[in-house]
Amino acid sequence: MEKILLPHLNTQTNSNLSFSFLTIPQLVDWASNNKLNYLAIADYYPYEITEFFNLCKAKKIKPIWGVKIFLQEKPAGKKFSATLYPQNNKGYKEVIQKLFAPDSPPDRSFSPVYILSTFSKNCLIVLEAQKIEEIKYLAAQWILTRSPQKEVNYENIFLGFNFFLLSPSQSIPSQIISRLLPFFAVKCLSPEEVKLLGLWKKTNFQRYFFLNDTSGEFTPYLNTADYFSRCTDDSTFYQLLLIQWQTFLTKIKLNPSFRSEKLSEAKKESALLLLKSKCWQKLIALKKEKETQYQQTLTEELKVIAQLNYADYFLIFSDVAQHLRAENIIVGPGRGSAVASLVAYLLGITQIDPLEHKLFFARFLNEKRKSLPDIDLDVENQDEVFNYLQKKYSKKQVARIITRKKTGWKVALREIAKLYRIDEIKLKEITSLTGENPDFSKLKLQKWQTAYPALFKLAEKIQNLYYDTGIHPAGVVISTGSLVGLVPLKAEKDYLLTLFEENKLAELGLKKYDFLSLRETLGFIREARSILSTSLPDYQKISLTDQKTWDNLKNFLLTGIFQLDTPSARTLFNRFRPQSFADLVIFLSLNRPGTRKKAEELSQNKNNNAKIGFTSPAIREILTETYGHIIFEEQISQILVLVYDCSFAEAEVKRRELPEKGLPKDFLTQAQRKMTLTESKLIYQQINSSLGYTFNKAHAVAYSYLTYYIAYLKANFLPKLITYFLNKRKEKELFYLQEAFFCGFQIKGPDINHSELEWIKKDSELLMGFSNLKGYQPEFFQALITERKKGGIYKNWEDLIARTLNYWEKVEAGVFEIWVKSGLFNSLGLEIDNLLSNQAAIFRYLSIRKRLVVVNNSLPFLHLATEKSIVNKALINQREFESLGLYVSYFSRWNEVSKGPNGVVVGDPNESCRRPKELATQDYKIYSLSAVLQKIEEYDNKETSLNIYAIICGLEKKSESNYILSLQDIRNAFQLNISSNFYQKNKENLVIHSELLFTLKIGVKRGKINSLVCESIRTF
Repeated sequence: MEKILLPHLNTQTNSNLSFSFLTIPQLVDWASNNKLNYLAIADYYPYEITEFFNLCKAKKIKPIWGVKIFLQEKPAGKKFSATLYPQNNKGYKEVIQKLFAPDSPPDRSFSPVYILSTFSKNCLIVLEAQKIEEIKYLAAQWILTRSPQKEVNYENIFLGFNFFLLSPSQSIPSQIISRLLPFFAVKCLSPEEVKLLGLWKKTNFQRYFFLNDTSGEFTPYLNTADYFSRCTDDSTFYQLLLIQWQTFLTKIKLNPSFRSEKLSEAKKESALLLLKSKCWQKLIALKKEKETQYQQTLTEELKVIAQLNYADYFLIFSDVAQHLRAENIIVGPGRGSAVASLVAYLLGITQIDPLEHKLFFARFLNEKRKSLPDIDLDVENQDEVFNYLQKKYSKKQVARIITRKKTGWKVALREIAKLYRIDEIKLKEITSLTGENPDFSKLKLQKWQTAYPALFKLAEKIQNLYYDTGIHPAGVVISTGSLVGLVPLKAEKDYLLTLFEENKLAELGLKKYDFLSLRETLGFIREARSILSTSLPDYQKISLTDQKTWDNLKNFLLTGIFQLDTPSARTLFNRFRPQSFADLVIFLSLNRPGTRKKAEELSQNKNNNAKIGFTSPAIREILTETYGHIIFEEQISQILVLVYDCSFAEAEVKRRELPEKGLPKDFLTQAQRKMTLTESKLIYQQINSSLGYTFNKAHAVAYSYLTYYIAYLKANFLPKLITYFLNKRKEKELFYLQEAFFCGFQIKGPDINHSELEWIKKDSELLMGFSNLKGYQPEFFQALITERKKGGIYKNWEDLIARTLNYWEKVEAGVFEIWVKSGLFNSLGLEIDNLLSNQAAIFRYLSIRKRLVVVNNSLPFLHLATEKSIVNKALINQREFESLGLYVSYFSRWNEVSKGPNGVVVGDPNESCRRPKELATQDYKIYSLSAVLQKIEEYDNKETSLNIYAIICGLEKKSESNYILSLQDIRNAFQLNISSNFYQKNKENLVIHSELLFTLKIGVKRGKINSLVCESIRTF
């Protein structure tokens, strides 16, 4: 008998993560290639239901969609798997509304009475029972609970229900046969694939959907030879099943609509009128000089917004931004292409005037765009936004958005390797050979493939498949009505979560609102306002030519500044050296992966004042701001407008198609109408080569304001903000200290008589807090501070012990030693070495004094020598580093070492480096390495010898002929290569923590330090 291929009702897809290898596109293609008229899937969650229906519709295949659940009478009772298949659109809505409602059970277990009574009218319910015992159990325990009968009556147990049993077995009572459906496989896994799937389930990729793993032994595909033959052996039975299968199929008439309800015309008009009113009122209040230009721009933008029905979208963002500002929560100046919108600026969504920076609204929104853009808002407190939205709207109208994670080769190999217990060294070699696109022609990779064949087969099978879910970091969906029943939902702790990803929500017509968290950067601005107790100007009201700000930037004081304080940003900043706000915009556009070559070319053009190689006035106008190079996406569109005499909106469409289609064939012909053939070819080449790195100018402008604003606050208010930086940003403590020293502050270590718990500022001194001490005990030091404020400073050891005796009980000898080494007790007149040598006696004294305190409170303190001992600098540094993690007294010694004969500071261009006393009569200057970077053009294309006074904080033997010194000077941390011969000659002085004067020969080529050689060292 011919075996007919039937859709398998129990087909699982990778939509259920690691339950299956099959993706929906693969499954639909397979069904189409095999000329199936129907296709069924049964997943636990409807992540890809819209894709399934859309693809089936495109291939003219009838989609049959089922939702797998568990039936369970009591919480601790046995669970049985079942699948609900909506018959019609009403059934689909019921499933979405009730099975994926916020209050649905997280383990997907439902009462059978609830399921049968709720869904039996518009859904087909299929029980996955394969044994008669299971059928009897289901009937007796669940179905007959609705009837007074005590015995199973097979003729009426399913009366009134669209209820079916899924079973391949023939050994069942004849009365049940009419309720059976064939459990046939149409796409089978090979035995090898079944084995691989079993391996996958054992990895960490297996994510259970339920509180407890109730899936049991799960077989996603049934082998045709094993199961199909059971039915086909009996042709009568087989024909009966086919008829029942056809009956089942004809009952399903499902064609769900994936469009949300649209706003009524009245609501659209109301939103648009409100938007216009707000914008025009604000524009009039601003009293712009070029008011006609602003009015024309606003009119044009409002026209486009009305055409695209975007008024309500703008109003919601405006409302949120106003609420946050009213609650003193900082909002960023803008983000993304929305910064180019005058409407967004007038509504307070962004705080950057787009006309001042010649930004293009059509880059953000135009009638030619195929997909509408998002507005993104940077906020300090994301939770406040979510809470406000849920108060402003019904909680069922607001939800966060699910995301799904895919494996890559490296992730897949790393997880699967755990099954084979492959050690980290081998795994590192394997993943380094594979990358994300492995080339199996490599012999080394073939070796590992031969050693672990199943590892690579499974990795290849699952790479690019889903394995986990997450939550969109910023996206929120807001509906005009309830989301329940419109999209599948899941309740999280404080919010709802849509089980559709953002692209599927867009298909439903639901708009996504992005609120991105910039807690650290924006939080600092709020803290600064509080610390300064003043009303700070808005982003756009500060001077973009502020002298203090640019002095700080030119001196590379970049610590803590948004977008500038990373190793790659510092390197590029040193090379590019922005001199204006426009330069800063370019810098942020270049500070991204993949722009290194272009950044180097542009830096040379800028720093060498190279002329722009175009004679066309229009091209020169477009490229002048970026030194003759295409940097911004908007520049490409401007060039296309010039070449094709089209609108900016039409040019935007062409630009977006460039990555796939490239420039049109007629570009050179059209360009020659505006410029020479040579220049046409140059601009053609620039556009093609720029596609991988061009950046959105509107976003770059907005983030440049944020970067500059932080730099402005730091430059103008550092004395009031420095302790905030030191106390709140401990990971950057050394860098802030270096910059504070550069700005004239003196750095002092912790002192028992003057320190507080955290860093404090006294005039021009920065005094380290007790909390910096290793072994810090807050209760002990708070008690010492309280007593000190009450009775004055501690005059000596006797005074300290007498007044604080009760607090020393929890202080251990090891902790006390660390405190002593930090210099904590220096102001009591005792040297560190004396305290350390008498440590045991001190603790015996404390013990005795504790017992006798009630008898005699004026016992003399044990005798401790007060004469000063000679301690070398390396030992001081070592003690400080061990107790504080920093070299604190180095700052003070650097001040002393670097004073000239008249106490004048000499050395770097800012006169911030000083001459050692020992060298006062010699021709020496001491520099920080940053002095070279600040005026690197003076050293370009030559070698220069400079003296740098630094601490050795690391020493590593790299090879038999090479050592690496890790050095820290007053401004920088850097590495220095020295030869083995040099090390052997100077190894007595080349020890960790020692301070030395290094004479370095620095070679600079094309604006970069390319060689650093140690000529000599000197101690003093």
